Amino acid sequence: MTDATPGHSGSLDDELQRLRASARVVRTPCGSGQMVWRTWGSGEPLVLFHGGGGSWEHWVRNIGFLSQHRAVWCADFPGFGDSDDAPAPTDVHAIAQATADGLDVLFPLPQRVDLAGFSFGGMVGTVIAASRPGRVRQLVLVGAASLGIVRTHPRLNSWRKATDPLERLELHRKNLHILMLGSSQRDDEAVVLHARNVENTRFRSQRVAHSNLVRDTLASIDVEQLGAVYGSGDATGNGDMPLVESIIRERQPGLRFKVIEGSGHWVQYEATEAFHEALMGLLRG
Repeated sequence: MTDATPGHSGSLDDELQRLRASARVVRTPCGSGQMVWRTWGSGEPLVLFHGGGGSWEHWVRNIGFLSQHRAVWCADFPGFGDSDDAPAPTDVHAIAQATADGLDVLFPLPQRVDLAGFSFGGMVGTVIAASRPGRVRQLVLVGAASLGIVRTHPRLNSWRKATDPLERLELHRKNLHILMLGSSQRDDEAVVLHARNVENTRFRSQRVAHSNLVRDTLASIDVEQLGAVYGSGDATGNGDMPLVESIIRERQPGLRFKVIEGSGHWVQYEATEAFHEALMGLLRG
């Protein structure tokens, strides 16, 4: 299997179909419903958490490669993707608790897991690492927000009142380039994936994405190693990677920090090969 990236052979839709067909689906309790997990590969587990407005599909360009080296487990958070909603009152802590309960079912303690959390997934991973001692071995934050940085990027476009499908899709395209991608290159498949996931999301993570939750929780996490991977143009940090690094390192001096040049927030999609090199280096370290 090749290390597929946008612009390489093989369409995004083909890869999604292959991954859907080859995944083993596992369900864990989530309130009165279920939380859905998908897994590929074998060996030591690597858990991947998606971002806000997303699902396991945020990792579409990474699962094939990573599953050659590890047993990859992708969650759909409660309120996202194919999972049911978290119990009320639904907030990031309820989502983290249901997710941590699922991890306890899949990987009973004292087994610790390696976890990479993208954006909102980094927030959930941070909360779990702080609230469940002994649960997370290595935590890698991928474009994690909630660091108390006031963003300067343009406001996202409201798509909910747009009744014309093409107009809605165009608004999703604009939002994708405002927040997620550093490149202005047209990527119709990414827009379709993004629109599908955003419109299927029931929990609006934007209300906590601008908070200080990750910044304020980092000092109390229980992990053996903390790493972070960011695109150099990540809009959630205004592209100021020295500031992002300093905020995290102030709370976790042992941080191992990687910046991938020429990429935006969705770094694992936009700079796939460089991201794999950085992530595997952090996990080996």
